[in-house]
Amino acid sequence: MLGEQLRLGTTAGATVGIAHAGQLAFARGYGDADRERAIAASEATRYRVGSITSQFTAAGILRLAERKALAVDDTLARYVPEYRHAGAITLRQLLNQSSGISPKTTEAFTGVFAATTPGAVIARLNGFELDSPPGARFENAHVNYYLLGVVLERVAATPYGNFVQEEIAGPLGLPDTYLDGTRPASAVAAAYNADAAGLSPVEPWNVDYTFSSGGFVSTVADLLRWNAALRSNRFLSAASWGTMTAVPGSSSSSDYAMGLVVNRKGDAVRIWHNGRAGGAHAMNAQYRDVDYDVVVLANTNGSAGIVPEDLANMIVGYLAPQCAFADKPPTAPRASPRANRGHRHF
Repeated sequence: MLGEQLRLGTTAGATVGIAHAGQLAFARGYGDADRERAIAASEATRYRVGSITSQFTAAGILRLAERKALAVDDTLARYVPEYRHAGAITLRQLLNQSSGISPKTTEAFTGVFAATTPGAVIARLNGFELDSPPGARFENAHVNYYLLGVVLERVAATPYGNFVQEEIAGPLGLPDTYLDGTRPASAVAAAYNADAAGLSPVEPWNVDYTFSSGGFVSTVADLLRWNAALRSNRFLSAASWGTMTAVPGSSSSSDYAMGLVVNRKGDAVRIWHNGRAGGAHAMNAQYRDVDYDVVVLANTNGSAGIVPEDLANMIVGYLAPQCAFADKPPTAPRASPRANRGHRHF
């Protein structure tokens, strides 16, 4: 599927990484990281990863909970009292995306390209009513993880980007994982949109918008190391990892846990999250029944671009066809892949 899209010009570039039993087994780039500068995609190419960011934010909140700096059942009012609904919402509900905050609250931002501040965002957010009572149902709202980033900054008394480097990337050996905007933009794969007219360069979204919900840059190797660190309890305790991957049965029929989607088929478990943000489209998946992790990062978004979610399932289908979540490859090339299945995050 990827090769055909590269041939047809519906994807600029992508990198695939595979780990087995927690060890890197394969990493390779395809196509172009930056067409204008004639830079090929490689196994080391850095990509914006969109909502894959949210799992790092969730883990950061749980790390602070382990230190007793906060509790996940605290109300948001303890940390963000200026938000008028904060007294009714807990951090756990933000983490589970069951806060009742509407997905329409993206209108609280001045746009995906515009600079803003948490103060300005929260002031506009106060003009929105909740969609539902907190805890009643799952609704994917960017603002949930944006507010968690504000909480993290206030509790840790450091900017979010600093927390990422000092608490996560540095200690775990993730040299290419960081908040966008904290290193030169030229170090990241260029961004493209794919539609019926072909590929066109696009402006990446401003980190003031993506922030703790979608602002990370990373590589396939770093994300595979991150997966292994979470499972081996090198960042969180076993109890906290259990909390992070627990799907709250009472809030909705969703399979969303905390920054992760957890699917089950019998004893088989797939833990994953995708990401889409201004020319970025990514998938990070753990197939626990066969002990494979697959990461697909691309610098192309849009109606005709690559579908990393499908490609990851096809890859594990080649490697371990017995996997409960494996997909068979298409019988014929597809120039316009189908829409994402399951959760759609930035």
